[in-house]
Amino acid sequence: MLARLEGEERPKVDVLKPRRYIFATSLPLSLANKETIASIFSPYVRDTADVLGREDLNDLLRANPDIERNHYKLWLSSTTVLARILHGAIFGRSVASLQEAQEMVKRYAKTRNHARAEQILASGGVLILTGEPGVGKTTLAEQLCLQSVGEGFQFYKVLDDIKEAESVYSPTELQIFYFDDFLGRNYLEALSGHEGNAIVGFIKRVRRDRTKQFVLTSRTQILNQGKVLIDNFDNEKVDRHEFLLRVDEYENLDKAHILYNHIWHSGLTEEYVEVLYKEKRYRQIITHKNFNPRLISFVTDPARLTDVPPERYWLHVQSSLQDPRNIWAHPFDAQMDVYGRSIVLLTAFNGGPLSESGLRSAYERYVLFVPAGAAGNRDFSVQTRILVGSLLTRTVARNVVTLDLFNPSIGDFLIGRYGQDSAENARCLLALRSKNAVTSFVARSNASSTNNDLAEVLQSVLQSAHEGQFAGFDTGFLSHAANTAEHCRPSAFNVHPDLATYVLSTSHGGFFESELIFLQRCLTSQTVDALKVAHYLEDLLDTGFSDDEIAAYADLARLVDSVAGTDLIGSISEKAVADLTERIDEEVSDEDVLADLEPNSSYDEYGEPEITFSSESATRMIKQYIEERLDELGVEYSLGDVKGIAAAVDLDAQFESLQSSYSHHRDDDGWRDRTGSTSAAEQFDEIDDLFRRS
Repeated sequence: MLARLEGEERPKVDVLKPRRYIFATSLPLSLANKETIASIFSPYVRDTADVLGREDLNDLLRANPDIERNHYKLWLSSTTVLARILHGAIFGRSVASLQEAQEMVKRYAKTRNHARAEQILASGGVLILTGEPGVGKTTLAEQLCLQSVGEGFQFYKVLDDIKEAESVYSPTELQIFYFDDFLGRNYLEALSGHEGNAIVGFIKRVRRDRTKQFVLTSRTQILNQGKVLIDNFDNEKVDRHEFLLRVDEYENLDKAHILYNHIWHSGLTEEYVEVLYKEKRYRQIITHKNFNPRLISFVTDPARLTDVPPERYWLHVQSSLQDPRNIWAHPFDAQMDVYGRSIVLLTAFNGGPLSESGLRSAYERYVLFVPAGAAGNRDFSVQTRILVGSLLTRTVARNVVTLDLFNPSIGDFLIGRYGQDSAENARCLLALRSKNAVTSFVARSNASSTNNDLAEVLQSVLQSAHEGQFAGFDTGFLSHAANTAEHCRPSAFNVHPDLATYVLSTSHGGFFESELIFLQRCLTSQTVDALKVAHYLEDLLDTGFSDDEIAAYADLARLVDSVAGTDLIGSISEKAVADLTERIDEEVSDEDVLADLEPNSSYDEYGEPEITFSSESATRMIKQYIEERLDELGVEYSLGDVKGIAAAVDLDAQFESLQSSYSHHRDDDGWRDRTGSTSAAEQFDEIDDLFRRS
């Protein structure tokens, strides 16, 4: 070792030229060893106190127990801990579980979730880990148990019944009990009030005994079912011990550590590793919306790659990320009844969050398609309690409750399974009845369905609505469906006049752009009377418009004017100019209209740079922006309109904002980029550093 230090390490230290160098090794060192090492690294090593051997490191760890605890992976491989794990009579059938946990140590990435879960376990002695399949519940639970074993706890893994834990409970010993998937399918089938209360009773017992720990895992929907069935779960406030694991709460650096550990400790050969390093593909994995620890384990497991040669490995990784069926098929098929699956399916097909009331209405319409006598609980509230936190997420903002998919990969799974099922698509559209659902349907179907297929589904939806005299249907939804069908297949625009009449006569607080486009097509095909459309548009003039709605209104107004001799385009143009005048000052700032305006190169009387701007140049840029905006809206305007709108901009305030952004951003070469933003590449420095291969 000494020869290596002198021949290899000393030159490296000479390059660094540190003010002080401290040498540490896990090997035992005598005083003579320390003196020799100190002389090799002189003058950087000041004396033998800067040379630390195994004994010195152990002394430091004993003096700083928190460091030892925080870096438990360093000592879990010690012979003492291994002997306790492998030879203790307490383990019996549990030895395999801890051996697996021990094997996972190298691949395990200690994220913030570990510290949070550890804190819950330490504070109350009980930890219930919940989350979606594949998020890492079991791995985290086993690592926490392994850590406690290293600290002297005896380990018991409960398999089927909490009575197993009761039978070995010892008031005089440190014990940790582990119940994986404690409300899983087999147990839930036999669950009764008495047995459920026994679990709650054991939790209370452990909570009172500081020599005990109890770690449980459960898929969230299963735990929620248990809460519905077991009153004591609520009465005893068991949820105080819950910790919900979510993939979307992992930071990119956490994900990087998970991937890195699996790459280098799973047994992948260099050929496969090189594939993931090529062009920094590891970044694509880390930032993928379907990133999941279980998927990472899946794609880095050499045993699963026997039929995947290196040249096809990247395609295998990409397809695995894009197709998450291996994660979601079992909980969707085996852990939910037809009613629970209906709610998740509707949420996925909507393509975005739904209000709770909107999803309830869609669900009540959808279950009319469910065969009579289907097994399961039909109650919407019960089903959402079970699903929230597992397959759905619930958000409350401004007293509005919305529900969405817990993870985007659930949608990928369901769309992959049902995307080409025309009957299922039609049922979901008839139940959801939202414009967003139509847009989502077309977006997810374009890659796998023909335009004829899409048009036929939409036409069947419109036909069903017509047969029910459009009762309960939103005009925006129907219009968008008709427009989309015609876009997919022009010959599909065969709308019954009753639908046009329904759109024109239905009273509503606002309107969709799609209604105006629909009426324009109806007018072109002479399905509707122009004067009726003119009256409809006149009634809408006092309504607040979005930009897209103004553009659609202007297109329809021109067509109506040419047929009915009205001047609706003049009215909407006047309104558009007034609306833009009111908000132009804010738009100029928000849209960075003056972002490219260069400051004048001038200096004050003291020779300091003076930041000023040309009003003429600024006004020219603002007018150009206004003309582009009015052209986008499709309305008619004059140069006077443009000048009037531009005059509403407070140039002094705009210049003051620009001056502030330019402050302290000047160098000898001119004005620097004043955004102060960090590029995506810079944000990934820590990740690239982690994956750097020396």
